[in-house]
Amino acid sequence: MQKKVADRGIDGRLYFQTNMKLEQIILSVKGGKLKPTDVRDLRGVMEREKCPIAGFLCLNEPTKAMRQEAEDAGEYEYMGIPYKRLQLLSATDVLERGMTFHTPTKVSTKFATGQGSLALM
Repeated sequence: MQKKVADRGIDGRLYFQTNMKLEQIILSVKGGKLKPTDVRDLRGVMEREKCPIAGFLCLNEPTKAMRQEAEDAGEYEYMGIPYKRLQLLSATDVLERGMTFHTPTKVSTKFATGQGSLALM
């Protein structure tokens, strides 16, 4: 049996290149009942990891309070273009609307291992 290791609030990472360095976007994936504290927690992880952008992917539609928490995180500006620092997407946004997280560039993706799966309703 494999011992589970805490993910410290990070389920995956996206990377983008700036003029100076490779930046990371941390990702959090949630299923089931959502709360504004889920977004607040990701914001704390974002600050701890010193990430300019974080993405929150959830099975259900984010609540109004969650959207407000994400808005309160502000914007990251690169080459004069603003990007929301904390971006929310639902499974419907991704699968049916083809939406993605908005980043200056996309370099690579790495998902954490040992994570559980979300049950589809």
